[in-house]
Amino acid sequence: SPKPILAVGTSTGNVDMFDIEGPKLSKEPEKTLDHLTTAATTLRFHPQGELLAMGSFLDPNAFRLVHSGTKTVFENWPTKGLPLQKVTAVDFCRRAGHMAIGNEKGHVLLFQLSHYERQTAAAASNAPRVIAS
Repeated sequence: SPKPILAVGTSTGNVDMFDIEGPKLSKEPEKTLDHLTTAATTLRFHPQGELLAMGSFLDPNAFRLVHSGTKTVFENWPTKGLPLQKVTAVDFCRRAGHMAIGNEKGHVLLFQLSHYERQTAAAASNAPRVIAS
């Protein structure tokens, strides 16, 4: 299980990640992610703590997934052609490998996260894929 992390979004688009395992919260973040260019308005951890979704509804397609353990952003997703629009909400399914992303147009895109699926090696890619929109 990943160590406890606090993610704090800023008005400049940075997301600061703090280690909250110790008795005191550090004044400096363990890592600052600067992959958003407008205010970080959406932050959500996967229930298992391995992923952090971060986004901004102020900029179209401003959404990234972060591996919490290494604090690195998945550079290959979302892809340029994915119609996320302005992301207003994100959540993960507790028991299965699904992620839902809502946007300002009232659409919800549902993605299957192959890593979390309880199936055989048939899932060839770990990148999320659209299963409904």
